[in-house]
Amino acid sequence: MLANLGTLLAVVVAVLVVVAVARRVGAGRSSAADPEVALDLGDLSDLEARLAEVADEERAQLTARVAARLELVVARQVPVRGIERAPGGGCARVRFADGTSVLVRGTHPGDAGVLAARARRDAVLLRSCRAQANGAHLVFTTPKGDLDLVATGLDQPD
Repeated sequence: MLANLGTLLAVVVAVLVVVAVARRVGAGRSSAADPEVALDLGDLSDLEARLAEVADEERAQLTARVAARLELVVARQVPVRGIERAPGGGCARVRFADGTSVLVRGTHPGDAGVLAARARRDAVLLRSCRAQANGAHLVFTTPKGDLDLVATGLDQPD
């Protein structure tokens, strides 16, 4: 999902640069006379604002997709089958019995490790999931108490 966001941002930047160049060339400036058409500070700040809007919109859509998918896991009371370190660091992969995989990070350091240890000994269920600005907030329930984590995206099972 993050790769898609990076690709989307790169495309947006490229389109905005092409539009800016076309405006300058169309306004009577020759690209041969000015081989390096530079954006002024107003253009750059506008570009940064637009990119931030696109990133926020994409992040909100990703969070909504993750929350919608995990609401089914909550409703069906699908148990956690495994938790492992995810590539890239700082995240863990939670695998559910129905094949759903999600990338999570703890709200506190070590939360994912505690959840993994509990999942090895006891049944762990996802009790709730709600979309928030920083990701989908997850509450896992275990016999020893609840744990809060944040889903950063869906993942593919291995």
